[in-house]
Amino acid sequence: MTDSAPPAGLLRELPPGLMRRQAYFLSLLSAQPSLTRRDYEKLAGISHTTARQDLAELVAAGLILRHGSARSCRYSLAARQSPGGASRSCSVAIG
Repeated sequence: MTDSAPPAGLLRELPPGLMRRQAYFLSLLSAQPSLTRRDYEKLAGISHTTARQDLAELVAAGLILRHGSARSCRYSLAARQSPGGASRSCSVAIG
């Protein structure tokens, strides 16, 4: 895995207990609209099973959204609520 750290602003918003590789995936998603499980496996140098478990945890925590199913599945950052209740989201490109 690349030793690049997530952006400082992202670190302030992450829940405690998040693994470094999961934070790395979130930092990748902050620069790209969406990624696949296979992208995560290759970029982080992890197994299929580990990637699947990590992504399921991030979805359950509400940090990422899952789009599609099976091989066509892609993940994007979930919209975050600002203090005023307005939604801040990233653009999602599926395909």
